[in-house]
Amino acid sequence: MPSNMEIMRNSEEVPDNNDSTTNEISDSPKKIASQQKLLITALLLSRLIAASMFPLLEVTYPAEAKRRGMNNTLISLLFGVYPLMNVFAPQMVKKMVYHFELKHIIYVAIGSSAINTIFFGLLKYIPKQGSYNMVFIILSFIVRALESLGCGTLNTTVMIFFATEFPDDVSCLFGLFLSAIGLGYSTSPLFGGMLYDLGGFDLPYLIYGALLAICLPCDIYLLRRSSIFFSQTEIGAMYCLLSINYSLASLLNVRIAYKVSDSKSLLIVSNILLASALLLCGPSPFLGIEHKYIWLDIVGIILFGYFYNLSSVIIYKLLCEYVCGDKTEQTLQESSTINSIFYTSIYVGHLTGFIIAGPILDIFGYRWSLTHIAFLILLTTLLLTCQILSKYLPKIEDFRKLWNNKDEGKHLLNSNKHQLHDRP
Repeated sequence: MPSNMEIMRNSEEVPDNNDSTTNEISDSPKKIASQQKLLITALLLSRLIAASMFPLLEVTYPAEAKRRGMNNTLISLLFGVYPLMNVFAPQMVKKMVYHFELKHIIYVAIGSSAINTIFFGLLKYIPKQGSYNMVFIILSFIVRALESLGCGTLNTTVMIFFATEFPDDVSCLFGLFLSAIGLGYSTSPLFGGMLYDLGGFDLPYLIYGALLAICLPCDIYLLRRSSIFFSQTEIGAMYCLLSINYSLASLLNVRIAYKVSDSKSLLIVSNILLASALLLCGPSPFLGIEHKYIWLDIVGIILFGYFYNLSSVIIYKLLCEYVCGDKTEQTLQESSTINSIFYTSIYVGHLTGFIIAGPILDIFGYRWSLTHIAFLILLTTLLLTCQILSKYLPKIEDFRKLWNNKDEGKHLLNSNKHQLHDRP
């Protein structure tokens, strides 16, 4: 079967056509270029995370299923969905490779697995009563089938890609492929159990699904053609999954923000990391990195989405503390005040951004614009830091006065000792 990919081997160095020695044909196998090694690593990482789903289900699902009234027969049937879908997946891929590009099948397989894994965790929020339990059971089978079909499709397409693009190294890559699957099988019960104890049934699936979703833009970048531009479909897929990453961050950040008592210090850390993510997106001229590595933009946007969400959650918590004090319940007036301030500030920021974004880009360019915004965030963080430190200034002043008057204190102490000795 002809190759569906157009990836250049050894693209790091281009030989000089005028040098006759470089035009000689060598019988030795071609070495894998560094960018292709990154591609292989990204695909193996995607497969490792996808392989983690099957043992993860065995650790986390039975307890939740028992609460929903499922017996052992239904649970074992659900476990059997994974191998069943993996029987159908290779046959489906065999037909699809003649109609679609192999890289597009890989995109769909990873995206389907990620979305359905996340949705499987969200099944927890179906009410535990009456007919809703039947809805939970039916959706469990449907979502599990789609997720398993995506994993099976990913299995087959990745091995087809390895065999067609790296025929000289296929045996080595097959060994690495099996190692990735084994590592996923062996590690997910431990980490899945820890996440289950930490956050309940939904957290393991949300974390693993988000990790798999993050792998997709990396694979898109590495599997794309040698052109510098992405297709509109690839751009849409990337930003869709980056938005999923932002949304999932809310579930984790709420728990972090409300478990950490010192909200202002946490906000300072979050803002510093948020500014760092913006500097990475450019990347900022201060970093001395040329703007030719798309993966830096991808990582920067993911980190920006996460820490922007974390800062927003912390600010909302601080507003609640300022308006309500130590109370856990809010009156109608207090709730309206908090939400009006919070959402007004968000949309004023959006409006300001749309108004000044064009002129800033025209004057400073993309990299310097992000750098200026990062420094504005750091400036507000510095003001918050000064506000926190101002609380400690009276204590520092008292300590300074005590230190300056230490001689007087010693004299007073000695006089008290003499008075005690003079007593009969």
